[in-house]
Amino acid sequence: MKKQTEIMTNFLGAVHQEYLELCDRLDRGKGEYGHQNYIKDATWAQWIGARSTLEELLREHCEYGDNGRLVLPNLQAGGDSNTGYGNTGNRNTGNRNTGDSNTGNRNTGNRNTGYGNTGDSNTGNRNTGYGNATNNCAGFFCIEEPKVVCFDVQTDLTKSEFMEKFPIYWNLSIALLSDKPLNFDAFQDLPGITPEKLTALHAKFVEGRKK
Repeated sequence: MKKQTEIMTNFLGAVHQEYLELCDRLDRGKGEYGHQNYIKDATWAQWIGARSTLEELLREHCEYGDNGRLVLPNLQAGGDSNTGYGNTGNRNTGNRNTGDSNTGNRNTGNRNTGYGNTGDSNTGNRNTGYGNATNNCAGFFCIEEPKVVCFDVQTDLTKSEFMEKFPIYWNLSIALLSDKPLNFDAFQDLPGITPEKLTALHAKFVEGRKK
């Protein structure tokens, strides 16, 4: 039961983090944005739809805060010597950590000062590696944020740039959760994609659900 609670806590934390990032993007409006001068209507609609989907997932477990955003409550908190809230690890000064000795929030690793890290000893955010001072890094001791690889092809885009340029990524990530055959034409703009790669990727998801 404890392990199931921890898995659910980690899942809700990851979904909530993605939800907050979408809220931040939408709050910035369609004007000057990152590497482009404006946000296209299609991209904007994708983000609104994605936020609505995440809200549906979170609403059962969250309440709306004063800023109108869903707030993730303390979920089966435990651990010792925490000064933050919702921690299941120990010695955390941040919030909702399942690892130990974190000063940031929503970390499943240890000794992180950023947020959303599953690795250890990172000062940036959403790192799965160790000792990184950047964001979204699966490596070790990196300072520069790595570029996104899509279908095993280098895009030369950061995570945020990729998500802005190819909002269809969200639709594919949802479509992969179904056993129904995927329509290649709907996702053909993604870098590196081919009909063969899409079929092989989907097959791995389908097979994984059978285990």
